[in-house]
Amino acid sequence: MSRFRVLDSGDPCDRARWVRMWEDSPQRPPHAHPVLSEPALKPGERLVAAVLEDDDSTAMGPAGTVLHVLIVRPVPGPLGASGRCVDLISPLGYAGPLVWGAQDVAALARTFWAEFDVWAAEVGAVSEFVRLSLLDSVLPSPAAITPRLTNHVAVLPDTAEQLWASFAPKVRQNARRALRSGVTIEIDETGERHREFLHIHDATMDRHDSDDSYRLEADVLTGLHRELPGGFAYVYAMSEGTAVSVDLVLMGTDTAYYHLGGTLTEAFGLRPNDLVKTAAMEHARSTGRTDFVLGGGLQDGDGLERYKRGFAGGRTIDFRTTERILDPAAHARLVADLEARMQQEREAGDRPEWVDGPEFFPAYRRRFTVPARLGSEALARAGVSVTGTAVVGAGGGASGQESAR
Repeated sequence: MSRFRVLDSGDPCDRARWVRMWEDSPQRPPHAHPVLSEPALKPGERLVAAVLEDDDSTAMGPAGTVLHVLIVRPVPGPLGASGRCVDLISPLGYAGPLVWGAQDVAALARTFWAEFDVWAAEVGAVSEFVRLSLLDSVLPSPAAITPRLTNHVAVLPDTAEQLWASFAPKVRQNARRALRSGVTIEIDETGERHREFLHIHDATMDRHDSDDSYRLEADVLTGLHRELPGGFAYVYAMSEGTAVSVDLVLMGTDTAYYHLGGTLTEAFGLRPNDLVKTAAMEHARSTGRTDFVLGGGLQDGDGLERYKRGFAGGRTIDFRTTERILDPAAHARLVADLEARMQQEREAGDRPEWVDGPEFFPAYRRRFTVPARLGSEALARAGVSVTGTAVVGAGGGASGQESAR
């Protein structure tokens, strides 16, 4: 019998059911587990999973299971504050409406999306933005699919020698340089050394002047250790007894994912992260994984994307998203409200400029800048109080520069 429901991670019973479904899934993709996304929730947001569970093919519905992880968040402005309008976005990472055990995927999709759209209307959902898995089976969506960025995904071969041979010459050169400099590799699969990871990660965030929202607290990692035993590994490069570079790798059944990492500035000359990544991929291979997702850059062709390319053996897969406007009237109203705010700034002489391009989705979350040199009165109209250039708008959607990291 077909059973559609929406599970809320904030409800202990719902969360337990969600985790059991994830444990029963064939690939156990880490980004579909609630523990990975709960720490990133902002005030007023909920993490949910729209699910369809079917025991068998009956007159009540086709067989198969669907697990669709989403964040439900208020839309910007009065409509969101009133609680009448929300939008839906999948968490960072690779997920989408995962499907398994389906005999008739097309029939299952028709059943799921019909039920899903009823629920979306009930909660006042205006739009849905979904990041799709690169390798897992995903339910066909009524939305159009948009290719975003090139992601590098290495096939892990049978032997360590074959893996080493697959790396670009520069990667092998840098890894050898690290080894000649006395750098060694240590792997932590329990998380007992996570303080070392946090030290390196924080230093990396400081170097890049990253937003505080990208920083991690220790309890985020301890929650991951508790709920994903065997599903992660910290791969450390050690120099003279000190951890100088690290990657945190997440493990699905067959696929490993680079998740987070960093390197201390003073260790750059040792080239430790090349050695870390080769070791992380060898660890994934030796534990039975067949694919390693390195991800991409902030945009195709940037330094980060080129760096990851050297480890993937030439295999690329497009990171893709889907976008749907679920309530066209509300969407149009929200876009008009944003454009009216922009026009008010123009009329006040504040010369606002768009931060996000016209392809940004959803359009009503585009941000614009208001030059602070025009004084506090202009900023007060924008609802902010800062010096420099104020960025106005809700953000949190996606553009062609979506990094998926």
